[in-house]
Amino acid sequence: MESKFFHSVRGFSTSKLAFVFLLMFAFLGVSPLSSDPTGMSSNIDGSFVRQLVLIFILFIAIAKCNYRNLASELGYFWPILLVLLVSGFSTMTSHDPSLSLKRWVIFLIVSFSLIALVVKEGSDSLLATFYGCLQFAVIVSVLLAIFLPSAVHTYNEFLDDELIGSWKGIFIHKNQAAPVAVIFIIMMASKGLWSKFDTLVFALAVIFVFFTNSKSSLFIGVICLFVLLIFKRNYTKTFADHFLSFVLALAILIGGFFLFCVFSDVQYDPAALTGRGTIWNGLSWVVQDNPVLGLGYGALWGGEDFVLSNYYPSEPKWLESLTHSHNGYYEVMASMGIVGYLFALVLFFIFPIVTLKRCVAVMDSGKIVFYTTFLIFFILHNIFETDLFNSTDPRWVMFLSIYIVLISDARKYLR
Repeated sequence: MESKFFHSVRGFSTSKLAFVFLLMFAFLGVSPLSSDPTGMSSNIDGSFVRQLVLIFILFIAIAKCNYRNLASELGYFWPILLVLLVSGFSTMTSHDPSLSLKRWVIFLIVSFSLIALVVKEGSDSLLATFYGCLQFAVIVSVLLAIFLPSAVHTYNEFLDDELIGSWKGIFIHKNQAAPVAVIFIIMMASKGLWSKFDTLVFALAVIFVFFTNSKSSLFIGVICLFVLLIFKRNYTKTFADHFLSFVLALAILIGGFFLFCVFSDVQYDPAALTGRGTIWNGLSWVVQDNPVLGLGYGALWGGEDFVLSNYYPSEPKWLESLTHSHNGYYEVMASMGIVGYLFALVLFFIFPIVTLKRCVAVMDSGKIVFYTTFLIFFILHNIFETDLFNSTDPRWVMFLSIYIVLISDARKYLR
């Protein structure tokens, strides 16, 4: 099975440059190649420079888009609009409304920028540009990690005493770098028709993931690559439909499992998974106390009042420096309650899988393989990291980009 999609970026336009700028800004952050151990927490959304850059990207995206086309196409992106509505409502019930509103506005800006860009350029063009950006990021990251000390972690953090020496390349942290490289590997493995250069870049991406020492990305990446190869080798329309049914069941099972854990008061070993057990136990209590609406969109970490200190009997000091809970499922439940959690689970995972099932008969098989494996990665990765609703974190911007491209792409085939 061969596929010719996202092979090259043909020509460049202002809209494509805006998309590249958005992705690279998410990858690099406000302080590129910083060795500051607090860089990740200070790079979330508090920078005035960050806000100006995002507004500028939105301005370019909308200015280059035909207003009538954007208005007429907007309704097709109803899932993301509905998520924006639900998360926007969450800001009104937040324990820290100003923090929630600020982070929701960033979500709004990034979402509308991506929608305007995909309406202007089309899904295939943006997918090719996305591929080119990831390829560039991986190649440059490997070269910098070899020759530049600031492209490698030089400090330990929290309970992770293996951080020193881990590669991060152009990214702020290894846990942001590795998922980008894994998604690039998935794209390469999906497309087929490799050149010698492709083989070299694929090898560099594998090397980069290995030396980031990101266990979750490496483990899940291996699973995804194995699943992708089986899916690709045995691809038929019938097999693809059955396989997507399996992925749908997986998403529902994992989403339901964490709901069960919360309301069954499952407690983890506090030291488990480099301290994740401590974080998850506290968030479980947050959901039990605020089951319907949570503490508010984006209001768990950061801000002047560290509200989560009320849920940790003996609060470790490193908790205050966290930017997310290292579990997307707990994070969404604690911030937006069961209501927001169910909306997120249905619209971000279940809806695109169902959409792909409808596209099996008409969409390029390489795209089906890529989109499916992409979703599997994020369904599994959110068990160990927070990829959803995470400001301008590379993982969230990547997910949002491909999610919006998928919606646009599917509409083209299902018209």
